[in-house]
Parts: sequence; C-alpha cells; structure tokens
Amino acid sequence: MTAAIHSTTKHSFIVFLAMLISSVASAQNLDELSNLSNGEPDQTFTLAEEAFIATPLGFDKPGKPQKPPESDAASISVTIVDQETKKPIACRVNVVGADGHFYEPQDNPLFAWSRERTAINESHSPSRYWGWYFYTTGQFTVEVPAGATRIEVWKGMEYHPEAITIDARANETRKATVELKHTLKMHQLNYFGGDTHIHFFRRNEEDDARALDLVSAE
Repeated sequence: MTAAIHSTTKHSFIVFLAMLISSVASAQNLDELSNLSNGEPDQTFTLAEEAFIATPLGFDKPGKPQKPPESDAASISVTIVDQETKKPIACRVNVVGADGHFYEPQDNPLFAWSRERTAINESHSPSRYWGWYFYTTGQFTVEVPAGATRIEVWKGMEYHPEAITIDARANETRKATVELKHTLKMHQLNYFGGDTHIHFFRRNEEDDARALDLVSAE
C-alpha cells in the first residue's frame, strides 16, 4: 500500500493567521478585547468562521462528523509512531473521507474528548484546531466510505504535522503507519510540552491515565 505524504504546516499556519487577523480586526479597542458576556469571555465563532475551520483541504464546503457507513464501509487500521523510537504516541487526528466529511473510531478510549463531543454547538466549540478532530493514543481503526481518505496528524509544537492519503476500499481493511518527526527536541533542554488546560473528573486510576493521554497528545 502506497500512501502519499503531504505537509500540513502551511495549511495550519494559514488557518492560525486568518483567525488572528479576524480577531484583531473585530477589536475596536482594548475594552472590546476584554468584553465579557454574562461574566464570561465571548469565545464564539461566526458561522462563516466555523465553516472555514471545518472545510477540509481539497474541498469547497464544510465537512461534518459522520457515523460509519452502514454498507460497503472501508476500514483503515492506523498506527502513529515517533520516527526515532517507532513506538505509538498520543496525538490529535482528522480523518477526512472521500465525501469530504469527518470520521472517527468508535472504540477509541479517548472518544469522549473528540471535537464532536466537546462542542456546545456549531458556533461554540474548541475551534483552535483545524477540522472535526479526535485524540488517540497512537493506534486506531476507523470505518469510512470507499475512496481517497486523508489522515491528518498533529502533536503539539515539537513534532512536524503529517498527512497521508489512502485509497480505502469497500469491505476491505487497509493498514497505514504515520511517522512523526521532532522539529525540535525540547526535552533535551529540560522543556516538556503538553496541554495542561483540561476539564476532567479524576475518580480513579483510569481517569488519571486518560488525563495523561490527553496532555501528551498536545
């Protein structure tokens, strides 16, 4: 199986720059920048901004999260590893089907923290990242419509984002491995990346493990 590798760095930077320009342009002064609604910062996106964030590369309209196809589904078994250690690593993923919509594994232990499940509504969701993403500990199987399927992978600021395109075939399982490469080994300078802003119930050891997986993914 041959997978075409594409860089998503430029794409991600364009999204970030557009969001930054939009934020600055909408702020008339410092008071507006700190405007509060009901005592909370206004973090909502317009429908146009939301549509821009949710439009996959190569498509001209927003994608939506979809359930697996009921018939003639294609399966893709994905392993995401550190290029040096060859071991699976936690990360953030988009799976874009041939129909331009987003798909995710149904048996993922981090299922509850995908964008679909953390969004309050279409104009208030964690849109700081591109697309309808999910988190993974590094291995998953996802069912999609047959056809060219794009898998986009990110892991914090220390790894180069990668994407592969797979020809998914109905009623078959294709296997793919994505290798993430360090752009800068911050741990050698005693800096360790991670997302410490998570909302989480810590009731048992399993909850603690899930929290560490989510922190590690960013």
